[in-house]
Amino acid sequence: GLIDVSLSIHKFPSTICRTPRTLLKYNDFKASELRCTLLFGFASFSMYLPHKYCRHLLLLVVLAHLCESKSTSSDQTLNIKRLANEFIYQFPLLYGDRQNVISIHTIMHLPESVVNFGGVYNYSTFNFESYLGTLTSAVHGTRRHALEVQTNLKLLRLSAVYINRKTFNCRLGRFIKKIQPHIQNNQLFSSEQPLQFKKIVNDNDEVENIRSIVGDAVKLYKTIIHNDKRFTIVTCQANGNRNDSCILYKVSKKVRVGFITSIIEISSNEKSCVLQVRDAPVNRYLTINVNGTKIICSNVMFSKAEQTHSYFFVKLNDIVEKLVHVFDNPSKTFILIRFPNMMESS
Repeated sequence: GLIDVSLSIHKFPSTICRTPRTLLKYNDFKASELRCTLLFGFASFSMYLPHKYCRHLLLLVVLAHLCESKSTSSDQTLNIKRLANEFIYQFPLLYGDRQNVISIHTIMHLPESVVNFGGVYNYSTFNFESYLGTLTSAVHGTRRHALEVQTNLKLLRLSAVYINRKTFNCRLGRFIKKIQPHIQNNQLFSSEQPLQFKKIVNDNDEVENIRSIVGDAVKLYKTIIHNDKRFTIVTCQANGNRNDSCILYKVSKKVRVGFITSIIEISSNEKSCVLQVRDAPVNRYLTINVNGTKIICSNVMFSKAEQTHSYFFVKLNDIVEKLVHVFDNPSKTFILIRFPNMMESS
């Protein structure tokens, strides 16, 4: 239906584990698809739900973002409690006592769990299942599977110990960080991999325009891969739900949001790369009022499309992270959404 169409135009970074399928397959959704729909797809439901149901959904959306935050302050914990209590109170009034099952009741314990154990990613099954996947994919023998799993598990455990040694191989360290992204280590393994430029842009007018600004010979590309992270210009992935052009970045120590419009290779004495980014000024954040308390979800930003845009030249190292985004046509507004955390489930 209309909600499904609206969900299909959401743009996710290519690094996301799994994007949600059509709602027609809702009964077969994986947990990660349900999570994505809740964290990022709320706007599609808000367009068609009656106001009281929409507000109730937003209580859960903001609650989920706060519970998954990288860090949680005492004020956030208090807001989590307010949101959870209001959601639980409203649920039977909207959906009836029959639907008020134990899984709804467990939301009441979220504030205490966050205080005791931190963000919900610390005790979710996503990371556990990912480790199982890593172990399973490492088994190649035709017999003695248990012994092979035991050996691989021992290697993974030892890697977490030895990765902190200064003599540890950088390439091996990067590989371990890739298969165990949240492993605690003090080594930065800062030796960068060569930049990979892909899909050259042959628009002579655009190339000349950039050259006149930069002052050097330049080449323009549609895609670049930097330390295993893929970035594209905004027009590169018009179809589908994958897009790597919406970024959070820094300019003069200030964090901003924007879309990559050009990937520029500067051919001076030493080749370098900069991105031209069309800034998307944030007009407001997702906000909900709970019994007189205004709770702001800073992960969800709104930017009017019909406003003056600035352009910045941004270095790759000034990119903070990639964002989910969707364009709301009726309000001519971009909805820009940060991942609450960068753990395994993201």
